Amino acid sequence: MKRLLLIIISAALMLVPATGFAQDNDDATTKRQDVEQKIEEKKREREDRLTERQAKRCEFTQVRLEAHKEKIDGRVDARLARYQSVVRQLNTLALRIENNDGDASKLRNATGDLSELISQFEADYQLYIAEVQDAVNNACNDTTQLKSIVGKALAALRTAKADAAEIKAFVNDEIKPLLKEIRTEVSTEAANEEEATRDTADQGSSSVEETEGEQ
Repeated sequence: MKRLLLIIISAALMLVPATGFAQDNDDATTKRQDVEQKIEEKKREREDRLTERQAKRCEFTQVRLEAHKEKIDGRVDARLARYQSVVRQLNTLALRIENNDGDASKLRNATGDLSELISQFEADYQLYIAEVQDAVNNACNDTTQLKSIVGKALAALRTAKADAAEIKAFVNDEIKPLLKEIRTEVSTEAANEEEATRDTADQGSSSVEETEGEQ
């Protein structure tokens, strides 16, 4: 009987630490789950902040690009207006020369060449504007894609600037010297006509004096 009692007591003693160990395992699992949950929450918070910063940066970039496009739209319109004004004045001058039986072929040819340069500038600048608009549309997309688009826009701008420089050089090297040449020719013709008019007047005056003398 005593032996049976000892066996029961020993078995009870063996169960006590086992139960405590199981409780410790449950507590450790709960703590680990709490830590993992907090880590996951912190991760989501960081991702949310990153997303928010990216959205703000994207909006800022888009606004700047839109403002830039608006500015260059007005800039190219003003430049083209100046170019076309020069072409109109040259055509008007050529017409006046032709109406006075002058030779305006050089001026016509130079004006045509200038018009072609202006058309090329307009086409290249419009390409630049289109690339900027593409950048506006993709401001919130992949950064690598946006950089590629901006690179294309800058390349188009460099081409347009080269076109503008070519127009300026053509005006300075071709148009202006030609206009000076035309002015010299017109001045010479005007002087010759004035001299011829004076000679005619002098001859007329002499004839009148001779007639009066005969009387």
